[in-house]
Amino acid sequence: MNFGPLNKKGGERRLNVAITRAKVKIVLISSIRAGDIDLAGTESEGIRMLRDYLQYVATGGERLQGDSYTNTLKFDSPFEEDVYETISRHSSLQEYIIRTQVGCSGYRIDLAIAHKDSPGEFLLGIECDGASYHSSHTARDRDRIRQKVLEGLGWTIHRIWSTEWFRNKGQQVDLLIQKINKLR
Repeated sequence: MNFGPLNKKGGERRLNVAITRAKVKIVLISSIRAGDIDLAGTESEGIRMLRDYLQYVATGGERLQGDSYTNTLKFDSPFEEDVYETISRHSSLQEYIIRTQVGCSGYRIDLAIAHKDSPGEFLLGIECDGASYHSSHTARDRDRIRQKVLEGLGWTIHRIWSTEWFRNKGQQVDLLIQKINKLR
């Protein structure tokens, strides 16, 4: 399928501008559904994001919560698992539930924190980023755009870099706790 500028490199930026600049609401009229977009044969980030956005809109535009997670622990990396293990044992965070791989489609959040009194209402999303994965400009651009979309969906995102985590884990945990306390 040809979506003009969305097919090209940087097309995801155009889509980001189109869907994140509305002050009040967006009215979307489309002749296609998310399922009509076949990603086989394309590596276009713009097309993938368009498909994900159409899916989001089709499901009522609700914030990612509720059935967007399971109780099964899933990790994309040993670093992510280490962050989970460390913060789930921390005494300051015992009143919270920490979920893994929350969300749907291309918008999964590594870890999400909810208060035990409201287990399906997430206070904070945590992205655990490995240094080698984010060494290219395109990866950083993709994550910046992805974060804007998630924030547009109501998420507050806290990013933990593996280099900082392994350099000073205690400081990174303290920064996370400060962020959570500000959001309460």
